Amino acid sequence: MTDTPSISNVGEYLSAHYLAEVLPGVLRKGRVPEWQKAEKAHAARTVDGLPVSPRAGLRDLGRAYFAAKTDVLDLVPGTPELAEAVHALHLRVLTALGFRAEPGDLDRVRSDHPHTVPVLHHEPGIVAIEGGWATDPDACLDPGDPEDAGAPVGAGRLPEPVILRGAQGKEEITDVRHLVAHLFATVDPPSYVLVLTGGVITLADRTAWGEGRRLSVSLESLYGRNDSAEIDIAAHLLHAETLRPPTAGGAPALAGIVDGSRQHAVGVSAELREGLRTSVELVANEVLTRLREQGLNAEQTDDPKALGARLRKESLRYLYRILFLLYAEARPDLGVLPVDAPEYTAGYGMGRLGDLVAKPLGPNSGAGFHLYESLDLLFRLVDQGHDGVRG
Repeated sequence: MTDTPSISNVGEYLSAHYLAEVLPGVLRKGRVPEWQKAEKAHAARTVDGLPVSPRAGLRDLGRAYFAAKTDVLDLVPGTPELAEAVHALHLRVLTALGFRAEPGDLDRVRSDHPHTVPVLHHEPGIVAIEGGWATDPDACLDPGDPEDAGAPVGAGRLPEPVILRGAQGKEEITDVRHLVAHLFATVDPPSYVLVLTGGVITLADRTAWGEGRRLSVSLESLYGRNDSAEIDIAAHLLHAETLRPPTAGGAPALAGIVDGSRQHAVGVSAELREGLRTSVELVANEVLTRLREQGLNAEQTDDPKALGARLRKESLRYLYRILFLLYAEARPDLGVLPVDAPEYTAGYGMGRLGDLVAKPLGPNSGAGFHLYESLDLLFRLVDQGHDGVRG
């Protein structure tokens, strides 16, 4: 699994499993070899002023980003000098993503009224806008309190308000979130809006924005971690060639990625449902077998249907607890299980149990309770807090 903490997949714009496991494999087999070939063929890493490959642009941006960050931290908040420094970085970011940034005015129509919106860049299907300075994706769309003159200006505040005039009179847009919504509501809206806020790049997709789903990439974290696989993923998702419609027509490559993610999630859900159904049957039948060995026949109970319903419920509950443990082990950042402790891995972990059940059982092993007792102990340790695992 590829860790992607620098990429905030808000609202699961892409399914988490697809982003962490499927997409990295797709890139390794297809796009990365193409990028490597292009990079070897061009020592300068640029062609006609643009990066020779998506990942080359994003990788080479790191030095410029940290230099810009140093300048920004030395400047006084709210001054023209700070705005100019952030704006210059934004132009570098767009170039790194394969765009020939051309700030200017974008003419749009909403509710039969024409509007002019100043933007960093625009082309068919894509618009780029800018806010202030942020390094944290959670803060990149926060405008601060525009009503409080003494309050700090948030990264989500526009450099200059956008004034719209329509049937309801004058409307003033002061933050990037509302400007994105406005652009998506116009006639012939863009498919994507890139929101640049210093150390964070946010991708807004018209089909997902209204549902609260988006992608944000923290350059601060991306370059701090310097994980090549994570940089490849971010470069691919944000690059111009992924967001632009093909010259031959059709949907942008990103639309195909989103669709593939959705289909993958549906497939995983279907497999999970079938696996749970089969597992419930196995667990319930094992309980019935144990009852018969004790001389109890389920069919001779007062209410066999009620017993069957209870078996299904309890078996499903048991399986969900196992699924929770597997998820907790796969997400050590949650701190639910001490997966970094050698004692846990060697004595308690699900991996150890998986290795045990994968081996052929001896003639007397089928009647044992080691697997059940191990899971029961792990369940109790989680319920009580996992300090005992390290003891």
